[in-house]
Amino acid sequence: MSSSLRKIALLILAVIVLPVLVFSVFEIGNLRQNEKVIQDIYKNQLDAILYSVNQYSDDIISNLSSRIENSLNNNKPDTVPELNRLLSEFPAVVSLLQFDNNLEYLSSVPYSYRDSTILSEIITRLGSNGKTLQQLQTYIREGYRKIETIGKTGRDMQLIVFYTLVKDQDIINVLVIDPGKFISQVLDPKIQEIAKDKFYIVAYRAGEDLPFYTSDKQYNPGKIDDKEPFWLLKDYLMGIELKDL
Repeated sequence: MSSSLRKIALLILAVIVLPVLVFSVFEIGNLRQNEKVIQDIYKNQLDAILYSVNQYSDDIISNLSSRIENSLNNNKPDTVPELNRLLSEFPAVVSLLQFDNNLEYLSSVPYSYRDSTILSEIITRLGSNGKTLQQLQTYIREGYRKIETIGKTGRDMQLIVFYTLVKDQDIINVLVIDPGKFISQVLDPKIQEIAKDKFYIVAYRAGEDLPFYTSDKQYNPGKIDDKEPFWLLKDYLMGIELKDL
């Protein structure tokens, strides 16, 4: 190739090809940046949805604890029927057990739990969560009720503890909750409301690859990366995925 042809080729390269390459690199950079922005927006939206479900579960238990306290302070000679009726509204609640500050057993609904082997498990759990109990007691004395999970039993029942003030006496309350029923029955209406036709929301037991609950019963999920723990349920995770529209 002659020297003049080389110069023409280099000129064409400089005038036409290089600007195209520079523009392409610039556009690819913008595209990647836009994809990151979209991913961040999507992740924030998913986090907000998962937060909403967790907040709803907290509200459910908080409302139940307030109603339990009101029932205990209604001055009726026997509050057991009222508590039985109240707990019957929540099939996921297996039992309510109550203790004094010395972890002495006071009562249970249903009463049969007084002789249950689960009672000793609960007392052991309470004893190993002394700092948590002190904090909860401080909160209730300041007019604020906080709810905490103190673990689970060998039967995979979750133990949720909170204080009530009954005639100015501190009572430790332990709700024994079936986590599967809590998610699939108590939380399901809220999950359905949030999911609608836009998302799949699923629930996993820690260590398991397949969910035991899905908002869409026809949905067979693959691997879902966006997962967060349930605040009140130890070793349970909630996952979410956008539906293909």
